[in-house]
Amino acid sequence: MKEAHYIENYGRDGATVIAHGLRDDPGSLYVPAADVADPAKAAAIRAYVALWGRALAWLNAHPQEWAKGYFVEEQGLNLEDARYVVESYGKFEVPGDWTEAIERQQATIGLLAKATSQKVLNAPDLFDRRFEHVAAEGFVAETASAKAE
Repeated sequence: MKEAHYIENYGRDGATVIAHGLRDDPGSLYVPAADVADPAKAAAIRAYVALWGRALAWLNAHPQEWAKGYFVEEQGLNLEDARYVVESYGKFEVPGDWTEAIERQQATIGLLAKATSQKVLNAPDLFDRRFEHVAAEGFVAETASAKAE
């Protein structure tokens, strides 16, 4: 939807949208380090992450239900705009290997640190790789379930 409004407002001035082939809205879950250090909280986070992966697969398999149930009924969009929003999200993917994401994060950290004269953080320190496969396994399980329907 933001692309449509952007082009609507600035297309006459030559604005375009560049297809870059990457999602520009990667999803991340942030929790305090103390919470993943606590075994009970880490177990709850693990369960949540698995359900998050399943939810993303469900959204892929049920775009019309997502459009109507969330964007129309909850957010008040008309059905045409709701369908456009869902379509603009594309298909969700949940990687089972975070290596590439961590490398991109490190590149972003380096760029921003240089531009703001801040200390460069070590991106791998920001990821708890114990959870790396959890969302992906939930995503795969729900994708298989949806295909079986």
